[in-house]
Amino acid sequence: ADKQVKAQGFINQVLKCLKSDQKEIRKSIDSMNDIISMRMKRIERQYDHLIKLSKVLDNKLTASLTQKEKNYRDLIKHTTTLSKPFGLSFLFLMISFSRNLKMKKSD
Repeated sequence: ADKQVKAQGFINQVLKCLKSDQKEIRKSIDSMNDIISMRMKRIERQYDHLIKLSKVLDNKLTASLTQKEKNYRDLIKHTTTLSKPFGLSFLFLMISFSRNLKMKKSD
């Protein structure tokens, strides 16, 4: 009978430790969950910032390309206007010059 009482006491003690450890494990899991949530919020903010930055860069690049196209069209228009008194040969000379310039830049 003494052995049974001791064995039951030991089992009760083990169960008490397991219950206590479960509470500690649950606390640790909750703490890890809080840390993960904070990190995810930070990552989401960084992601939103990168999306905004990407849009700004895209808009600036598009505006830059549009401006270059406009400048090129204005140059051709101005060249055409200037070449009228000299005839078409001057215009063809300027166009071939501008094409050669483009080819050299792309090399």
